[in-house]
Amino acid sequence: MGFTLEKSKTIDVPSPGEHTTEKDFPVNRPSPQSVMQIRETTHRSFKRDGNISVPEKASDKTHSGRYMYEECKQKTYGNTRLLIWVVAMAICGRLLRAWNQTGIKWADRADVGDWFVSPENKVHLSILVIVSYVIICAVRHCRHQCHPLLVLALTGVYYYRATTAVISLPWTTSTEPDKGLYQAWLVYVTIGLHIVTTLFTQLKELRNGGKERRQVIVDLLEGFYTSFIMLAALLLRPHNAAVLALLVVQEHGMTTAIWPRFFTGSPAWLIGLLHTWFGLAAFYAQGNSNNAATVDISAGYVGLDSHIPVLVGLLTFMSTYIGLTLWMISLLIYITKTFYHRYSKAVEEVIYTLVLFRALPLAVYTVVVSLQRYHLFVWSVFSPKLMYEGVLTVVFSFIVFSFTAHFYILQKLNLIKEE
Repeated sequence: MGFTLEKSKTIDVPSPGEHTTEKDFPVNRPSPQSVMQIRETTHRSFKRDGNISVPEKASDKTHSGRYMYEECKQKTYGNTRLLIWVVAMAICGRLLRAWNQTGIKWADRADVGDWFVSPENKVHLSILVIVSYVIICAVRHCRHQCHPLLVLALTGVYYYRATTAVISLPWTTSTEPDKGLYQAWLVYVTIGLHIVTTLFTQLKELRNGGKERRQVIVDLLEGFYTSFIMLAALLLRPHNAAVLALLVVQEHGMTTAIWPRFFTGSPAWLIGLLHTWFGLAAFYAQGNSNNAATVDISAGYVGLDSHIPVLVGLLTFMSTYIGLTLWMISLLIYITKTFYHRYSKAVEEVIYTLVLFRALPLAVYTVVVSLQRYHLFVWSVFSPKLMYEGVLTVVFSFIVFSFTAHFYILQKLNLIKEE
């Protein structure tokens, strides 16, 4: 029996059990020239051994070394940038802590804000306000959100404070105190115009298909964030302009540099918890405490000539919790950027986190107050704390309602794309 290999070559295959020799199967040994050709072909084709690249020429070694140098340079730059942001955040936290120290423990110590409020430091306060507003514009410019209306609003706020003789104008020596009604309403109109412009621009982009849906949501929220910065600059006291600038810098550094590096892949509830902690810290950084005497009532009369209970209460409420509001808007922006492809689950996790974060302390403190209802300081210590806990619960209820309404509106506009 046999089979044909090529055109005319036939090899006889012995039957089972038959004795075979080397002559029955001749071996064709390759020539030395064929061996050299095989080695050269193998050397050219086999360019990688595992993960180690074998360059063919000296130029390949040069390109490889240059690539490694650029990669090392980028890593060094990223680590240096991260270290700078960490140090900057530590400085911001320390300044915010020392700016408006509240509570009985720090009552005998002078605050940084108290020094600027002194009448003899009016010029320093004016410079502080200008520098703070420049920092705000610079940080918003890094996020591509430095709208001309923001500059106009901050200029109007400065002019309003100068009209009320709290700070001084650079080109005047002295001014007669005025209520500054027209200047304040100019800022209010600018804020409203900015909100309308943001809505119109983003809806137009959505209709024309010029942006992806996620970017439209982010730009809408960024516009609202900028509008609340304008409102905060108008309602907060002049020396708290630095607090507003530090909060804006802190929010930008945390959400763009630190958290993406250390909390990548973290669940949405943890991100919501971090934003809530910073929002409550901003509440105390403004000079608020558990004492009703620290509430800034004057913020409720900005732009008003008479007492209108609804407007006064609303403006006072916004001024008191403006820091928490800014961090909650920042939370929505961060969720949209990070968890867009599972947006509904992320918003649901955040809402549950906010509800639980507020319900547990309120339940515990209600039990404590009930047990201490006959205490000597029940009206001076426990009652104000319980009042603030109740108001904060109302604030978080409104935040949860806003998050739910936000998600419902996005669903109706078909801006959410779930995987």
